[in-house]
Amino acid sequence: MSSIINKKNPIDNVLWLLVVAILVGAIWGNYHYTNVESVTWYMRLGGVVLAGLIAVGLALLTQTGKKINQLRKESVVEIKKVVWPTRQETIQTTIMVIVMASVAAFIIYLMDISLRTMMIAVFGIGS
Repeated sequence: MSSIINKKNPIDNVLWLLVVAILVGAIWGNYHYTNVESVTWYMRLGGVVLAGLIAVGLALLTQTGKKINQLRKESVVEIKKVVWPTRQETIQTTIMVIVMASVAAFIIYLMDISLRTMMIAVFGIGS
């Protein structure tokens, strides 16, 4: 909690309080107007989305919001550097996983049958 409170820039603290107040207001408004016949569900949805966008916009004005936005931009750059597998590689890998899972399941099945047979032979139970 102490990492959110910014002692160097009190404007950030005011902005965060405003963000929380807007989000709480959106949640309360959505709940309050649920049974009001003149307010339709899409009007409530629009209000919640608008409040959310305003809250995000205000959050991005804070120092923490600017850092998060910078991280988002850097993540997009890194995602563009990723070499994604081709369709053929994806199909081959999927087939390998299915085959290995089937082999493992068959081995476990054989172990189960063996243990059951031994339990019947030794203790006479499990038939």
